[in-house]
Amino acid sequence: MAIFLSDFSPHFLPTPQTSQNRFSFLYFSSKSSLHSIQSRNSDHSLKPYFSKTPSHYPKPNETNLRNQLQKSLHERNYTESISVLESMASQGYHVRIKSCTELIRRLFKSDKLTEAARVISVIESHNQAKTILYNAFITGLCEKNQIIPAFETLGRMRVNGCKPDIVTCNILVGGLCNRGMLDFAIQTVEHFKTNYEVLPNLITYHPLLKGTILVKGAKEGMKMLDEMESHGIIPAQSTYNKVVWTVCKTDHVDEMLALLDAICASGVKLDFSSYKVLLEAFFEKKRFEEIDKVLDEMLVRACRMSHDQLDDVVGKLCKNGLVDKARVLLEGIAKGQWMRLGYKCCNMVIGKFIKEGRLNKAVDFIDYLITVGQIQNISFYNPILSSLCNCSQVRHAVVMLDKLEKIGCSPDKVTYTILIGALWNIGDHSGSVKMVSRLLEKGLSPDEVTYGTLITCLCKDGMVDEAKEIRRIMVENGVEVTKPIYNMLLVGFCKVGRLNEAIDLLDEMFEKYGEVNERSIVVVLEGLVCNGFEYEARKIYEELVLRGLLTRDSVGVKDL
Repeated sequence: MAIFLSDFSPHFLPTPQTSQNRFSFLYFSSKSSLHSIQSRNSDHSLKPYFSKTPSHYPKPNETNLRNQLQKSLHERNYTESISVLESMASQGYHVRIKSCTELIRRLFKSDKLTEAARVISVIESHNQAKTILYNAFITGLCEKNQIIPAFETLGRMRVNGCKPDIVTCNILVGGLCNRGMLDFAIQTVEHFKTNYEVLPNLITYHPLLKGTILVKGAKEGMKMLDEMESHGIIPAQSTYNKVVWTVCKTDHVDEMLALLDAICASGVKLDFSSYKVLLEAFFEKKRFEEIDKVLDEMLVRACRMSHDQLDDVVGKLCKNGLVDKARVLLEGIAKGQWMRLGYKCCNMVIGKFIKEGRLNKAVDFIDYLITVGQIQNISFYNPILSSLCNCSQVRHAVVMLDKLEKIGCSPDKVTYTILIGALWNIGDHSGSVKMVSRLLEKGLSPDEVTYGTLITCLCKDGMVDEAKEIRRIMVENGVEVTKPIYNMLLVGFCKVGRLNEAIDLLDEMFEKYGEVNERSIVVVLEGLVCNGFEYEARKIYEELVLRGLLTRDSVGVKDL
């Protein structure tokens, strides 16, 4: 007996006007044999799993066949998978529904709809069909825009003793709503209530809400939310997220604001996902006034978010010239204390203020963060101090350091290293030395970065004897003299014309590391040229090239 849509599908769906062959891949016969299935699908016929007689091959056991099925699935050999499935079913072995549903899913993904229908036939012919198997098949049909064949499958389920469940209903409703068939989707829900005693759940309403908002507007969507609650279905956070997302896709700004008011009035607390969608919609439309309202609502509701999410919002605000709004948002979070700020978002606001020439705003913002005690970890402030110094605001950085010490936020060696170099670079040598003293008074031990900063500062100003002394102290304190520090000393010696000491330093590097890096050699050669020893530099360069220690393309010596 053949099963068709006109016999079992809901009366409101249109019966296809085309011939029966349009959906021939879904035409099953409840009494069809494997041979008849193969004859109807001659292009996709499969070889029997065992082509030779049992005398040549013993009958495999159930475990072997199951393993073979899993192997063929893993290898994506779906022809063999179907053949193994047929062999298992014909021998009366129990077929695992999980393997069958996975096979059906993969066949649909590979656009092998006929083969997927064949799997269903094999399982039905041996009375092993389950509702979950049909649900996988209906899902594939809906994804391939085969709505009518999907409803035909309901009839097959009834014939084979499988009752459609809420999952079946949700799949069909979702498929209809995704294709704009809202009225049919609503009737499908009623059909399942009447014929299968299946009541809608929260998942059922999600596509209905989306479809209602897209077709009838946000107001009708809010009415459906009320309808859900009247039936005892409480909307989840994901429900409101879907509503907000759908309304934003309609490009109706006024409806977005009305929706936000309605949701907030109902006492529902949206999560960051909803606010993010609203903000992105308003950013896209350049509706900056509405952004204020969203940000205010986020603060009132104490919206929690990750540091990356907050960085993203602040970054977009700064990019669109709304740094003041970003500052208000961050200060509101700092005041509310419901989450800790990260240095990246604060740095973006400070950097934007400085770039716009509003240094007082940047300083006020930093002062506020310190005053409310939002962050007591100096590692948060170190990047901010570095940004101030890079923007030639060293004095403000020193003042900020003093304020941090007053609230008990103790600087570390990184803090002092930043200020030591910054003060020296603006010509405040005494201030830089004082920072070194403060570092030592705190009981902090300078590391190679601190020593390297000091040596760099000294060598830039030609104070190589003092730099040598710092190097000696490093060695005494067991701090390694790194290659960058050697290079800076080389620059210092060459700068003041003490080439012999530079060459001695090269020898020391070779003894220590077993080699001398190209950069160090280039520094010495450049020093020779700058001090009038161009001929000697050329001779050394040619020798080093012959030995393979330098190349003709070495940076800095191409013109020798």
